[in-house]
Amino acid sequence: MANFQIVFLVAIVSSVYTQISTDNPTTDLPETTTTPNPGRSFSIRSSNAPDPQYEWDAVQCLSEAYVHFPGSLDSVIVTFGQLYKLKYRQNWYVSAGCNSVYNPKSRITIVVNVNEGLDVTPICLFN
Repeated sequence: MANFQIVFLVAIVSSVYTQISTDNPTTDLPETTTTPNPGRSFSIRSSNAPDPQYEWDAVQCLSEAYVHFPGSLDSVIVTFGQLYKLKYRQNWYVSAGCNSVYNPKSRITIVVNVNEGLDVTPICLFN
C-alpha cells in the first residue's frame, strides 16, 4: 500500500520534461514478459487531485510503464503520460526528477515518488 504524504509545491525544478500529444491518445506498448521489480515501490508525494482515483490511476499507469521500459526513464515518462491520457483525456505533462513544482496554470498536479532501494525519483504529472 502506498504511503500518502502532502507536500506543498513550490518551484519548477526538473531534469526531464515532456508534453503528451493530444493527437493520438493510444499507445503501442512492446510485448513484455517482464514482471514488476519487487525492489521498486511507488508513493504519492503530493497531490491536489479532486478525487483519490486520480492518484490511484497515476500509480497504476506509472507501474505499467516501468514494466514495459524498466531501463529507460525517458520511455517510462512518455508511456506514463500516454497511459494516463487514456484514462483522463486532457493535456498531461510529465516531469521526472523534480523536487518541487509550481505551475499556476495547472489544475491537477500529482507527484509520485519511485523508490528503488535508497534512490527516490519524484515524477510529476500535471495538466
